[in-house]
Amino acid sequence: MSVSDGCKTALQIEIRKLRKKLRQIENLERLDRALLEEEITKIKKRDSIRKRLRELLIEEAEGWAKHEASEATSEVESELVSEQGTTQRNFISELETTEEELTPETEILSPSCEENGHFEVESISQNNSELSQNDTEISEKETAEVLQQKENDALETQNQQVTGRADDDTTISVKETIPDQSKLIKPKVPKRVWNRSQFLVYNLEGHNDLVTDMDSDGNVLVTASRDTTIRSWDLKTFQEIHIFSGHTGSVTSLQLLNKDDSNRIDELHGDGKGGSLYLLSGSLDCNLKLWHVKSGHVVKSIYTYNPITKLFYVSEEEIIITASDGGKLELWSVTTTDNLYSFCIYEESVTGLQVCNNYIYSCSSEGIIKVHQWQKKKLRCMYESSDLHLANFTPVCQRNIRSFFVVNDKIFYGDDGINIKVVDWKKAIVSKLLNHTEKFGVTDAIFCHQDTLYSSAYDLDKGLAYINVHSLPGEDYLGTLNDEATNQIKCITWCRGSISTGNLLLSTGGYELKVWKQLASSKIPSDLSVVSVWYLPKLTMSGQFSDNESDFSDECGEDEISEDSSEQLWQEELTSDPSPGMSGWFTMCHIL
Repeated sequence: MSVSDGCKTALQIEIRKLRKKLRQIENLERLDRALLEEEITKIKKRDSIRKRLRELLIEEAEGWAKHEASEATSEVESELVSEQGTTQRNFISELETTEEELTPETEILSPSCEENGHFEVESISQNNSELSQNDTEISEKETAEVLQQKENDALETQNQQVTGRADDDTTISVKETIPDQSKLIKPKVPKRVWNRSQFLVYNLEGHNDLVTDMDSDGNVLVTASRDTTIRSWDLKTFQEIHIFSGHTGSVTSLQLLNKDDSNRIDELHGDGKGGSLYLLSGSLDCNLKLWHVKSGHVVKSIYTYNPITKLFYVSEEEIIITASDGGKLELWSVTTTDNLYSFCIYEESVTGLQVCNNYIYSCSSEGIIKVHQWQKKKLRCMYESSDLHLANFTPVCQRNIRSFFVVNDKIFYGDDGINIKVVDWKKAIVSKLLNHTEKFGVTDAIFCHQDTLYSSAYDLDKGLAYINVHSLPGEDYLGTLNDEATNQIKCITWCRGSISTGNLLLSTGGYELKVWKQLASSKIPSDLSVVSVWYLPKLTMSGQFSDNESDFSDECGEDEISEDSSEQLWQEELTSDPSPGMSGWFTMCHIL
């Protein structure tokens, strides 16, 4: 049984409506166009919506706490009363048996002394009556004590779980299992090293719109933005070096070439002296540009006729791969700048692109993942995701893939759910890595460096983001970076150092551009405010059992809300709950 169904349903519907409004606002802010007046009005309502949502969540939490405590109390009372009745009945039965056994025996031993015999039996009966009375008093006392203890335990348990309770269709069921110790991969960097670490957070001011991508060589940080510019930053002084102007649309992707690749580019398109650093960028203006980092000048520009969403440079083949918002994949020669290949592999926008071990990995806003191989100047499809299920046969829900990173044969990706999905495409195995402590969240950025995975997490209810850290390949949770003042994080990059040597430097981009600098414990200035690494025990739980694709199940398949339904929602009209879309979204993978 649950809380009054009518009240509960009304409360949950209201919470759900507010969350959908927040989701729509987030989607509006992602649009790369000028917003309409009515859309701006909706965005302005965000703070009031979040305030109302917090009030309802508190009300829901209190209701569940009282209800669970009441149910636990009633159940304990019923069990104790039943046990007490059973105990008394058993005692009376034993007493009657004792009387039957003792009475004949007394008569045989003392036939001429009936009074004595009667007296003995009466004494035994009286003693047993006293014992029964004492037992009842003790039982009642124990009942009261146990009842009070159970009630306290129930309240304490509910208080711990209430923040993790979701709506009926988003209830998270967690089953902890004891892992096989022989199969565990211990992280190279112990958790205690992360737990003892502290960071200074620097805000880099310059971009006036969303930061979409970033890269670093350890000395220089380059960032792309929706404001159409690219900027470079000195990672020693955290000051701006150059503004790269030339794009007329949002700069969506960039890659800083290493020294060897830059020297090769310098031979082809530079002065041939070497020592220069080069940068590639792609934009929604359909232009692919090659930049000289030190001077900030454009070296080459290619008009691709397609808005570019992602790019990747493959040094072994000396080719540049670009992906478009129309689902097209194109290959370009660095030497001649000619188009080598062009093919549409998705129906919607490509949201992720990476080359690893001679395979080209990509994903789309449809929720599809594909793996290709470049052979004889043609792309050969090696894998296409399909009907993917978890180990417990739960289907993985189709959602817009927002973040994507490949390590060896494992694909880590994030979407509008609370988990990171991990796909081992060669083994056709899928697992989940819990990435949020909240019931609703979005994973916009994933970055892996050596034996560490960094992922962004976004609490939709509060509008705040943080960074979770996991070890590789074991995927153990190590810690969380949270300054409680960061909006959505769209991109993460490792700059230099490591946590074990005490000089780790990370950068995050989104609505704010920040650099996270690790401080040695002996060098922390007393006048500076530092951010300590958090440890959130909930993130140690197995993502596979954290949900059954019910995180955002009310949103599953509803990210693109029609204009009519959107207006209905904002007009405060309640609609019936849609059934969660649980149909498989991957088609069975095939490996050639």
